[in-house]
Amino acid sequence: MNNSTLKAARSITWKASRQAYLTARLFVDRKKVNDFYLAYAYFRWLDDVVDDPKVDEEKRLTFIQQQVDMVADLFLDQAPEHPSQYEEMIVEFVRRGKGTSKRLKPFVDDMLATIEFDARRRGRLISEQDLDDYCVRLAASVVDGLQYFIGSKYDYPEDDDRLTAATAAQIAHLLQDTYQDLEDGIVNIPREYLEAESLKPEDIEHPQYRKWVKERIEKARNNFDKGKAYFDTLAVLRLRMAGLWYCTRFASILNAIEREGYLLRPEYTEQRSISVWLKLLWTAFTATVHHIIRRIFAV
Repeated sequence: MNNSTLKAARSITWKASRQAYLTARLFVDRKKVNDFYLAYAYFRWLDDVVDDPKVDEEKRLTFIQQQVDMVADLFLDQAPEHPSQYEEMIVEFVRRGKGTSKRLKPFVDDMLATIEFDARRRGRLISEQDLDDYCVRLAASVVDGLQYFIGSKYDYPEDDDRLTAATAAQIAHLLQDTYQDLEDGIVNIPREYLEAESLKPEDIEHPQYRKWVKERIEKARNNFDKGKAYFDTLAVLRLRMAGLWYCTRFASILNAIEREGYLLRPEYTEQRSISVWLKLLWTAFTATVHHIIRRIFAV
């Protein structure tokens, strides 16, 4: 692999998400840190192209279909002859990981599927079922990714609540991105609800829209509670800490929305605040203490 490709992947990850970069440094298996950067940067690039308003629908759909086909070929040992620097990231990532874990292909396939879904739904209303399926599939990709990169040799339990925390995070993420997504032609509130309440997607300040936001937050809170309970059962401390960090980060968005009476705003900077970073540190500390106590009493 070209060193410039790996350097670019690291830089993209750092600029896009400090938390993702630190998660790789602190929690990911040492041999897979570079793989994390390669995967993150590739999917970040895909997402940016799909979200680019300058790319028309035909080019957007052609582009994402080409990427889906190319990645499918990678798992059949068929690599492109002249990949771009971004494509080289996923080529190298799949080459290094193929056959090493049952989590790898589902992680890649589900992430691609959710980005493809975003590419195809721009300018269209979606059903409640489509919205729920989207959140669950993206959650599945996140969890498979975490369990591929962190403690990959551990046989993680296939619990009913395995995806609940990540699903809650996706609910929070969609609420957080409501204004930006609307500018990009993406609507995150179900068609059925808009029709039943005679709302337009931009009626964000309407009481019935805020009622829907409240219902989504209640669902996310319930899922976070179940998800944290699942993380508490895991024997791999690094995964527990990464999962709890993930929950804490998105819970800060839910807290802000609740404080403001379920009225969404264009931007949320809470995830980057000092208070959230202090909560992350406290979460890591308490998870470590809990882990040590469990190990002592298990002996």
